[in-house]
Amino acid sequence: MRVLDIGSGAGFPGIVLKTVDETLQVTLLDRNPKKIVFLKHAAQALNLTAMDFINEPLKNLLRNRSGSFDCIVLRGFSSKIEVLDELYSLLSKAGFLITMAGPSFKNFEFRNLHFTRSWEGTLPFSDRFRKVSVHTVN
Repeated sequence: MRVLDIGSGAGFPGIVLKTVDETLQVTLLDRNPKKIVFLKHAAQALNLTAMDFINEPLKNLLRNRSGSFDCIVLRGFSSKIEVLDELYSLLSKAGFLITMAGPSFKNFEFRNLHFTRSWEGTLPFSDRFRKVSVHTVN
């Protein structure tokens, strides 16, 4: 399974997913070069191999790759709805998008992705409310 973690930051959930299942082909995307340097160091320290690191804006990736991923994870990423709505182009035909957001994130409907299910609640060991949603390609 090919997974894209957009706005990877400190590597959650991309690095965590890779530690759980080494067969995943994980790509971490962050436009901040310092975060990419950290992610590479963390992957090396954890002996994680076969990972890709992309240091560029999401808009560039949308222009250059299509159907490249089976799953996209999006946590705490903010962007214009027009950009988010284009994520379907990065997914395979059976691909899916998983979003995780806080209470301030407004729900919206994607034109090219179909909402399938969600979970809402407070995270373990935290008082923070989150909503996790899964969308599939139309």
